[in-house]
Amino acid sequence: MARIGGDLDLVVSADLRRRLDHAVSDDTVTTVLLDLSEVGFVDAHCIGLIVSARTEAAKRGRTLEVVGLQGLPARVFGLLGLDSVMVRQGYGGKPGGR
Repeated sequence: MARIGGDLDLVVSADLRRRLDHAVSDDTVTTVLLDLSEVGFVDAHCIGLIVSARTEAAKRGRTLEVVGLQGLPARVFGLLGLDSVMVRQGYGGKPGGR
């Protein structure tokens, strides 16, 4: 499980990309869980990085799922329709911010 905390914005995007690339390329896992329970903000660029990592995981025969969404990040994922395709239901947090 990749645990991410703080704000996901342009300042941390290079580190986020590196961590996602590492998690997705790990041959010992079939499912990458991205724990965002400690994230209070996520910008469009970082959403794009997460979606790209999910696409790369699928190319490698793996899945990437987001867990622990709450607050603003949950609302953003919900507004973009990503909560129904990327968020593991019933695993902490409340997708859609409800």
